[in-house]
Amino acid sequence: MSTYTWPTSAPFQAARFESSYEANVFAATSPLGGATQIVSVPGDRFRARVTIRATSAIDRADVEGYFARVRPSQSLSVHRIAMHFLPRPEPLGTLRGAPQVAGSVNVLATQATIASATNGQTVKRGDMIGFPAQTVMITVDAVVSGGGVTLDFAPPLRYALANGNAVTWSKPPITWAVVGMPMWSYVPGQIAEECVVELVEVWG
Repeated sequence: MSTYTWPTSAPFQAARFESSYEANVFAATSPLGGATQIVSVPGDRFRARVTIRATSAIDRADVEGYFARVRPSQSLSVHRIAMHFLPRPEPLGTLRGAPQVAGSVNVLATQATIASATNGQTVKRGDMIGFPAQTVMITVDAVVSGGGVTLDFAPPLRYALANGNAVTWSKPPITWAVVGMPMWSYVPGQIAEECVVELVEVWG
C-alpha cells in the first residue's frame, strides 16, 4: 500500500470541494418509551467530495492515469492519497512559525498545548492543524499567551503526542482513500466534463 500526493497541476484543480465530519456513533431509539441512546466510539473521520474541473481530453488523460495508479475499486482504493483540506491550506488565524507540542498528550485527547509560538498569534475555529500522523480541525478560538496556547480540536487523537512534536500549519495533509470508481466523461470536441471523486479519511 502506497500514498500518493494530490497533484497541484491545472488538470487536478477543483471546481468544487464539499466536506463533512463523520462522528463514529451508534444510536438506538426504544420502540416502547421512545428514549434514544447514542454511544460514541473512537473512529471519527473526515469525508470529502472533489469535483475536478472540466478540461481538455489531453489533460484529463493525466488525471485518469493518476487514479489508475491509486487503483480505485467498488469499495475503497488500494492505495491512498495525501491531500490537504483544499479550501483552507493555511489557518484563518495568525499562527505561523515553528510551533511544537508542549508535554505529552494521550490517545483520544481533544486538547493539546503547543509552545514556541508568538504571543498574540491566534487560531480560529475551523483552522486545520497537523500533528504527526493526523490532521485535526480547531473547534474553539484561542490566542497565544506566554509563548503557548491550548488547542481544542476534533477528531480525537488516534496516536499519542510527545513533547517537541512539530505542529504543521501549512497544508497539513489528510490521508484519503477513494470511495468507489470515478467515471470520466467526454463530449464531442475533445472536452472532458467535470467529474466527482468521493474521498474518505483512512489510517492504519
